[in-house]
Amino acid sequence: MNILVIGGTKFLGRFVVQEALSRGHQVTLLNRGNYNEIFAETSVEMLIGDRNSDLEILQGRTWDAVVDTCAFLPEQVTKLTKLLQGKTKHYTFISSISVYQDWVPEGIDESYDTPTLSAEKLQEVMNDSTVSLPGPYYGPFKRMCEVEAERHLPGQVLSIRAGLLVGPYDYTDRLTYWVRRVHQGGSVLTPENPHQKVQFIDARDVARWILHAMEYQVTGIYNATGPEYPLTFEQLLETCQRVTKSDAAWVWTSERFLLDQKVAPWTDLPLWLPEKYPLEEGGEPWRGGGSVNCKKAFAAGLSCRPLEDTLRDLWQWDQDRNEASLKAGLSTEREQEILRILKEV
Repeated sequence: MNILVIGGTKFLGRFVVQEALSRGHQVTLLNRGNYNEIFAETSVEMLIGDRNSDLEILQGRTWDAVVDTCAFLPEQVTKLTKLLQGKTKHYTFISSISVYQDWVPEGIDESYDTPTLSAEKLQEVMNDSTVSLPGPYYGPFKRMCEVEAERHLPGQVLSIRAGLLVGPYDYTDRLTYWVRRVHQGGSVLTPENPHQKVQFIDARDVARWILHAMEYQVTGIYNATGPEYPLTFEQLLETCQRVTKSDAAWVWTSERFLLDQKVAPWTDLPLWLPEKYPLEEGGEPWRGGGSVNCKKAFAAGLSCRPLEDTLRDLWQWDQDRNEASLKAGLSTEREQEILRILKEV
């Protein structure tokens, strides 16, 4: 197949390209050229341009399949999919489980409510110079992107509502925080419930499934996160411990104490969403954040590699890159301060 990838070099996209090449497909990239050197010694065709202003570079070309890894504004998808009408058989859009109105119930499937913006509100937001996009509109924008893709390429779209993507080259550092922190050993500040469910998926597994979907013309909307079985916070930490051969010990800490200490869910302690307290005043706790229903995707060919393999590769990559600080998680000093306060209460 001849495949066009929008983006294709930073994280998920690079794995899509690698998977496509390993299967003998021809790949064309459209991006701004920031990381294209990683494919310099391959057959990849590189088109340098900004998707927001340079789509004319695609005029007169056809592809068997297209993967869009980086759109978050509806107008980006509108422009691209209108251009691709009659020029491709399959379009994969990387959406997000953030399209849902919340993660309150357990077992959220693809039918759960997905809010969007009215045309008037969308125009207001786009014209507001004080709003850093996509910001708080990330979820609604992703859903509107799905709608635009299907409107212009009906029956040809695979919309993947991805959960937290992890693995080597993960620039968010969320799972990386736990692997590194467990490796460091000692007392590890951990959220209250060791049995709280967590979910994430190796970006390489999503890439493999995207190629499968292209080859078998899989279309529709699918939640995509993992693993295929319920995974608890304690099981995750214990697996990190085995992989890194650590002597770490868990300090399970009440949600109320963590929130009183201004520990931010999901960012200061990645993967943690309070089970007893709402994220916003007047709301309900997001207890379903670790149990999104992905049965439809697994039935359509998605599969997850062993957790140990993901953690081992992530740990090795983190060591090789030699980054002193992470973009997510508590600093060593802040964690030690909280542990000290905890001992005093």
